[in-house]
Amino acid sequence: MHTPGPWEIIISPDDGHRHILAVVQGSHKNVCALSVRSIRETDANAHLIAAAPELLEACEEIKEWLMYIGSKVTFVHLDAAIAKATGI
Repeated sequence: MHTPGPWEIIISPDDGHRHILAVVQGSHKNVCALSVRSIRETDANAHLIAAAPELLEACEEIKEWLMYIGSKVTFVHLDAAIAKATGI
């Protein structure tokens, strides 16, 4: 199980590294730190990582809804993305 979201991006004033933090029971927990390669690329990576909990939840809800309505859509890519995100 991953650290629950939401996750936030904090920029270190010392070295410019981006830290992804989760607020857990009122305190901030470091989820990961990103070294600065290019500011633009690092910011894009930080935003993608910070959105991960919400993206996973959205994928799971979409799959559940599609199954509920009896959609014939194959779930290969959706299942693969969920499995990659959950490590299952």
